[in-house]
Amino acid sequence: MDEAAFAQWAHEHNEGEEFHCKKDQVYVLSCGRKTYTWFIKEGVMFTAMQTENSEGELANSIWRKNNMVHSLDEDIMLPFHALTDATIVRYSSENLNRQIREDAELSWWLAEYYHNQFTRTLSNYRHAALDASEDRLAYLEDMFMGIDELKGERISDATLASFMGMHRVSVSRIRKKLAKEKPL
Repeated sequence: MDEAAFAQWAHEHNEGEEFHCKKDQVYVLSCGRKTYTWFIKEGVMFTAMQTENSEGELANSIWRKNNMVHSLDEDIMLPFHALTDATIVRYSSENLNRQIREDAELSWWLAEYYHNQFTRTLSNYRHAALDASEDRLAYLEDMFMGIDELKGERISDATLASFMGMHRVSVSRIRKKLAKEKPL
């Protein structure tokens, strides 16, 4: 099963609530008194969550169509930054988890999904901790250019700064420097 098939399964077996998000806006997903599972239905968003101790588990992740944000703790407030117009769908994690527990194939697939998500998060941490800011910015811009929905879009300095945990002025300065170094 792939992400698209899992998202389709969730849509067919659960009653969801859609939220429409406008480009360049930040939306806070509050879990309230119970947990929810969120799927990206359309568009591209990213999270840059900060906690008291350090960056959170889902920090600096890109979320695209059919990606799932699953079972957040009830008191986590997760900011979603919209890179394009996007639609996200919320389902009750309680219902979703019950169905997954009853289906061994779904349980195995979910474990694999979490493993891949964890690997992506580790990669993001590696770039944050080990790369110079110029290298990290170049890596991010290459990654954004590889996303079909963002082709032809310019990601703002403020967005990149939020993603990287830097000040906008610093990102602007690095971008100018990198632009001068690029061959014409």
